Amino acid sequence: MPSFSDNGKTSSNLLFLIKTSSTAAHCTVPVVEWIVRVVSKGFPVKNPVHPHYAVVGTLHSNYCEPGTDTAENELVIAMHQSNTDNIAASFYHNSGFLGPVVMEERPFPPPALDAPLVKEALAADVNIPVMIEDVGISAVSQAFQKEIWQEIVSENRQYMDGSGLGPRYHRSYFYNSSIDKVCSIGETSHNFGW
Repeated sequence: MPSFSDNGKTSSNLLFLIKTSSTAAHCTVPVVEWIVRVVSKGFPVKNPVHPHYAVVGTLHSNYCEPGTDTAENELVIAMHQSNTDNIAASFYHNSGFLGPVVMEERPFPPPALDAPLVKEALAADVNIPVMIEDVGISAVSQAFQKEIWQEIVSENRQYMDGSGLGPRYHRSYFYNSSIDKVCSIGETSHNFGW
């Protein structure tokens, strides 16, 4: 059974760091599909046209620190709570005003990806992929998630192993509730206001 940890926060963005027992580059699809399925079923979206999206990359794939024989295999998954960036769901349309002054900023829908609850849902799932050793779940800011997402999809990664397929081409995973299946499309972060 893998270990699970979280940062105790809630956000519209989750970052998963996952250690695997085998070559990380070979584990990307089953691991991201598992994460997307469990999170999307546990935290469903109100409008299935705007699902949660996730991209996956390899932080380390059979990487050995100089002077050691121990290979590190770690995946990075960035998940974005959809339907928080369009006009109908904008800060402006949902925030509290007192005359011409903004009194309270409120995104709509409010951030719903709660790292501790996601940890519980993942740990309780009976279909945990066998290659997973450790899962860290962090609710992060839009700015942090944007940087990670861009690194994952980049064809010229700066600090992660391998390379992405580039913006709009790198695979983004989402759960399609009408067919009960995880599907993928070219990533769509341009719709997130990034």
